[in-house]
Amino acid sequence: MLKLFYIFCTLLFSFITYCKILTIEDVLTLTIPNCKVDKDCPSESRGCIYESCFFKYYCRGNECISSTNTTYFHSDIDFSKKKKKKKRVIYEVCSEGALRAKKCKTPACSTNADCFSNYCLNNVCMSNDALPIIKCNNNFYNGTILMKCSKNVFEKCETNEECFSENCTKENYCSDKINNLPKYKKTAFFILKVFLSLCILSLMIYCGIFCCEHCGRKSKEEIYEEEEMYEEQEMYEEEEMNEERKKKEEEEEKEILKKEIIDKKINMNNDKIIEQSNENERINNSTFNNEQTLEELNENKNIIEKVNKLNTNEKIIEIKKIVEDSTENKTLIEKTNKIK
Repeated sequence: MLKLFYIFCTLLFSFITYCKILTIEDVLTLTIPNCKVDKDCPSESRGCIYESCFFKYYCRGNECISSTNTTYFHSDIDFSKKKKKKKRVIYEVCSEGALRAKKCKTPACSTNADCFSNYCLNNVCMSNDALPIIKCNNNFYNGTILMKCSKNVFEKCETNEECFSENCTKENYCSDKINNLPKYKKTAFFILKVFLSLCILSLMIYCGIFCCEHCGRKSKEEIYEEEEMYEEQEMYEEEEMNEERKKKEEEEEKEILKKEIIDKKINMNNDKIIEQSNENERINNSTFNNEQTLEELNENKNIIEKVNKLNTNEKIIEIKKIVEDSTENKTLIEKTNKIK
């Protein structure tokens, strides 16, 4: 009992002191730096591979530890040397089917604490259904390097997707041989898809060219009929244009005649108005002359009466004045008529 307690305490101390524990989520979101040599990579990395730092983690539950942590995980060197060294945890496991097929072995264990799966049977670390070991390391996804996490080799499985190797055997354990068939299937499907799309595209192009060359061609009779139709249509359009022109010309002539008639009427009305105005002036002038003659007659009567009352000498003088006044009046009348 004391021995077991001592082993447990040492394992717990080494686990707390030297182990950097990550969750599966932390591992999956791990950034993978580029490198040229191993020194460019962090201590958790196993080295520089294909110009990228290579990481490998083993997880149970939600606790992941780097495989480079030799203070926690054992290495093959520990069992090859004769000197007795402190035992470390074994991350390898075997399943019953793999043991029966004699395809699996692990370093010898004495207790469950020696195994990362926490299950030791007949000095062999066995897979534990309650605590399966998950392996995480670099993997290519569509040309980019990301972390991949799946069940470790020889863990129990039902489908290929559960295993890191993507290869679940008939004995229901994850094989150590990687199954590249899904990748090949994807590649073959992609090639087939591209090939079919090219075939369809070439067929469409061929059909288009064939239709342009043959379907688009017309017989001589059809071409002749179309030409006749075009000629008839052009003639019909010309006739319509001529009719429209005639209608426009007739309308223009009618408008011109209307304008001439209106102008004639306006001129006739103007002539009538002028004649009427002249007639009115003539009447006015005649009335004015008549009035003037009446006034003159009245004045002459008055003058004669005055002269009869005067003496002979006075009569002579008065008659001379009258004659002079009459001559002046005539000249004034002539001037006014000229001005008019």
